[in-house]
Amino acid sequence: MHNENQRPNPVKQERGQAPRGRMAYLTRWSSYAVPDDFDPDEISWVTDRIGITDLPGSFTAAEEGHYVVNTADEIKSPSDIKIVVDPREGPQALRKTLSKIADAIDSELSESENKVVVHCYMGMERSVIAVVWYLHKFYGLSLKDAYDKVGAARPIAVNHTSWIQE
Repeated sequence: MHNENQRPNPVKQERGQAPRGRMAYLTRWSSYAVPDDFDPDEISWVTDRIGITDLPGSFTAAEEGHYVVNTADEIKSPSDIKIVVDPREGPQALRKTLSKIADAIDSELSESENKVVVHCYMGMERSVIAVVWYLHKFYGLSLKDAYDKVGAARPIAVNHTSWIQE
């Protein structure tokens, strides 16, 4: 159903090779060890049906027929649903927003055979916390364990537990 702009995938470097400057920036902020060959434009599968990516990766996800969730207000992508994650809302409002996303993911997984890909601009903060909250809510993982599970799949993940704690 990809309801936002159906434009071609943004220009990127040779497939599988993110620009060095961009990777240096991402690595500096991540909470996990990032392998040299990590490509943020690829979909990082946290479970067999839940992935995280960045803006360019959202186009790939849509092309592959996955259910795409956009968590970034500032970008348009070929998403099936857009629920904005804004840490400036404060912890209580953000937890409510994250629960909406988690419920949407769970509904899609329960009612279809689709895989779900969650993205934001860089695929390291807003999309990450959305998937962490899903794992916390539906898998019963602690926030730390959920972040560690996400970080194992997407090592550029930044732990923003502070966004949702009062």
